[in-house]
Amino acid sequence: MYNNSATSAIPKKRHSFKKGWTQLPIGATKKARLELMKMLNISSRFYFSTILNRGIIDIRLSQKEEIDNFFNKYGITDIWDVLPQ
Repeated sequence: MYNNSATSAIPKKRHSFKKGWTQLPIGATKKARLELMKMLNISSRFYFSTILNRGIIDIRLSQKEEIDNFFNKYGITDIWDVLPQ
């Protein structure tokens, strides 16, 4: 009766800042990780690694702007990849 294989009308996307992360200077990664963890209210390095590698589902605009501003301090403007969920 109902089509169970139908996809949702608005697919969720994963927004990954790993592209920007790989452009950071090697000496700045520890400080950058701590700053981003505080910015995103993350207390676990494991969870930060998960977000870094798998992306953030349906990121809020305020979070995206904060991350953009963070990477802009290092002169990095090509930050985001949009991945399918």
